[in-house]
Amino acid sequence: MKKLLLILTVGFSITCFGQINNSLRIELLEIYKTDQDRAFSPSDKDFMQKWTRQNKIDSINLIRVSKILDSIGFPGKVLVGDTAYLASFFVIQHANLKNQENYLPLFQKAAEQNEIEWKYVAMMIDRVKVYKHEKQIYGTQLRYVKDPNTGYITNKSEFEPIEDEKNVNKRRQIVGLGPIEDYAKSLGINYEL
Repeated sequence: MKKLLLILTVGFSITCFGQINNSLRIELLEIYKTDQDRAFSPSDKDFMQKWTRQNKIDSINLIRVSKILDSIGFPGKVLVGDTAYLASFFVIQHANLKNQENYLPLFQKAAEQNEIEWKYVAMMIDRVKVYKHEKQIYGTQLRYVKDPNTGYITNKSEFEPIEDEKNVNKRRQIVGLGPIEDYAKSLGINYEL
């Protein structure tokens, strides 16, 4: 444990002089890979097995990412480079409301310092609002549609309710997101404002 702490401390010290912390970068890239491996839907026969496996991975990733965020703050692009900086964001994005609310200010500060794009922070803001049963602001969050005959969840999606929906594209543009119609089309969703 002391050896790991020393390695992280030395690695972090090196990054203060503008170099990438390669050991942290490698770790975050692996976390990112395991977090983003979500290629399953409710209609899969083995959905519950996949969901259970992903929840275990998410729990392990959350423990490690929380330790990183609590000890050094947001590991942004300058510290860990492209792609790796997104790992901590997506782990928290897939965590519970308590963790999202806890770390959202850290991500907002990182966006103000250009260490993460605002479009990602907008996603978390929307996720927090949806979890609190409020309307989302940027139209980034979806929900599965239930079959009206059976009540079962289908593999079709729709947007969670959006606040002031007619102006959503103005807000999306400000944070670097494309038009909601294009986003919907990329997901196979029929959507018109």
